[in-house]
Amino acid sequence: MIGKLIDVPRRAAAGLGAALVLACAVLLTAMTDSTMQPVPASAPPAEFSAERALTHLERFATEPRPIGGAAAERARNYLVGQLRAAGLDVEVQRAVGANASTGLASFGLVHNIVATRRGADPTGTVLIAAHYDSAAMGPGVSDDAAAVASMLETVRALGDAPLRNDLVLLMTDGEEDGVLGAGAFVREHPLGRAGGVLLNWEARGVSGPSLMFETSRDSAGLVETYAAAAPRPRGDSTMAALYRLLPNNTDFTPLTAAGFEGLNFAYIERSSHYHTAGDSLANLDRGSLQHHGSTMLALARALGGADLPALRGDHDATYFRLFGAMITYSDALVWPLAGLAAAAVVGLAAVARRRRLLSVPRLVVAAVSGPAPLVVSVLLAQGLWELLVAWRPAYDGMGGLLHRPDAFRAAVVAQTALAVLACCCCCCGGGSVRPRWRSAGSSGRRR
Repeated sequence: MIGKLIDVPRRAAAGLGAALVLACAVLLTAMTDSTMQPVPASAPPAEFSAERALTHLERFATEPRPIGGAAAERARNYLVGQLRAAGLDVEVQRAVGANASTGLASFGLVHNIVATRRGADPTGTVLIAAHYDSAAMGPGVSDDAAAVASMLETVRALGDAPLRNDLVLLMTDGEEDGVLGAGAFVREHPLGRAGGVLLNWEARGVSGPSLMFETSRDSAGLVETYAAAAPRPRGDSTMAALYRLLPNNTDFTPLTAAGFEGLNFAYIERSSHYHTAGDSLANLDRGSLQHHGSTMLALARALGGADLPALRGDHDATYFRLFGAMITYSDALVWPLAGLAAAAVVGLAAVARRRRLLSVPRLVVAAVSGPAPLVVSVLLAQGLWELLVAWRPAYDGMGGLLHRPDAFRAAVVAQTALAVLACCCCCCGGGSVRPRWRSAGSSGRRR
């Protein structure tokens, strides 16, 4: 009797099954990560309502508000009036903002709105920041008027009961021209040099969930507070690590450089409308506004009542979402966990080699070819984009921000699947597994 000890078809089926399990996990996680449903104006007063916030947007965010323009002044007057009506101490900081960078410098007269609500027994300051100016090309409803309107609705929902800590609302001017207002705030205003906990709000699109995409250094305590308090926390520490490598900046950059510890939030989908006339009320996703505001209100309450010095740490947190839940742990565990994973792979390879199920050359090929599908997928996606630009040169000026990206995304997914399949075929089929034969009466000795 002769039989195969290694069954290649079963191994392929097992690999396919593992891939399907992983795909299902990703799909289920994505399904639980949708944006929130907007809450109507009839909701209880203590809740954040996107519909109530929308009434503010209709008053001050219907036209472009570049720095120094009449529309910016009209918006500023409206915002100051609303904040004073809510009982906050409001001042308008008038200063010259300046920003210097290689090959480019900008400066201008800014008018920052600084509104303060005193705490009952403060342990520090919670600073909520967003900019009320817009790019000159459009009304900037998402970037960044939605966050400003959320601040007004958050103050209303907090009611008259004082928080433990001081709450400062900073509505900066001149962000679009080089974070001029935030720079002037930390340089000249006493609150800008006092430090505290910062919550900054932005947008690079007109829809999608409100993502925590950036954190200050050693922010594990703040991340854990966010994960526990936010109604639907969204974010990934990989995103924050990658963002630190990019040259991009927001008001978060000068504020944290001045000593604030904080979290930065934005929604980023349908980004082709970013800095265009399409960043309008008509294109704003009300669910994104609701997610922005519900998160802002929850953190204002949680941090407003917290012992802020106790949240300071000496390490970052690793965090991600799985099946709708935010998983967090200290970044001190990253390397030990990576070491355990590597040890498990080495141990499995050693067992397979001892049982003569794996050869050393095949192991080396498998290890080297692991990143191959990722690299090939990136190259194919970039190649596809270059073909589109060659076909329609106007695409080059869009920076990859397509108005209808679904077809392009589907093509990239198809290319990625083909790259993975091709690499699997090369690794598994390029060198067939040699069966080991055993015949009856051979006393189990191999021939």
